[in-house]
Amino acid sequence: MRARAVEIVLGRCLGLGCGEAVLVVTDPGMEAEARAFHRHARALGWEAALLSMPPPRSRGEEPPSFVAEALRSVPPGRPCILLSHSPLGAEEASGRGASAMLSGHTHGGQIWPFGLVVRLFYPRLAGAYAVGPLSLYVCRGTGTWGPPMRLFRRGEVVLFVLEPKGATP
Repeated sequence: MRARAVEIVLGRCLGLGCGEAVLVVTDPGMEAEARAFHRHARALGWEAALLSMPPPRSRGEEPPSFVAEALRSVPPGRPCILLSHSPLGAEEASGRGASAMLSGHTHGGQIWPFGLVVRLFYPRLAGAYAVGPLSLYVCRGTGTWGPPMRLFRRGEVVLFVLEPKGATP
């Protein structure tokens, strides 16, 4: 089942042919899943590389310097989706050629009216944004920070359906 999912994501959704390069970026919390994705991609014929991200050395380093360096190697026009815990690095990711970025961290403000303060630090609090050519989505998530509650800020689980360019719905 996992091999089929990898084949659909890489071949149909991203439109990559076998033998093309794929960079799988993960953090320690998702390393087992990323290793499985990497293993299946290689077994199916893609030139897959795996980059495991250590936690950032300092607050606000988004994307971390080694991810920014890896983004430089993405050929212009090639689809590149960056998964980043925080939405703070959207401008950097856009400038380095990422097509899309999926983030969280903000919890969508979690508790009203404290979300107004959170917005001072994270102007892209929740939802979809365009940052130059980059499409950014900041998910409110289902978890909480601090007190295990939400007040006037619903949690969310988002499903993205990726389709190749030119596909008819």
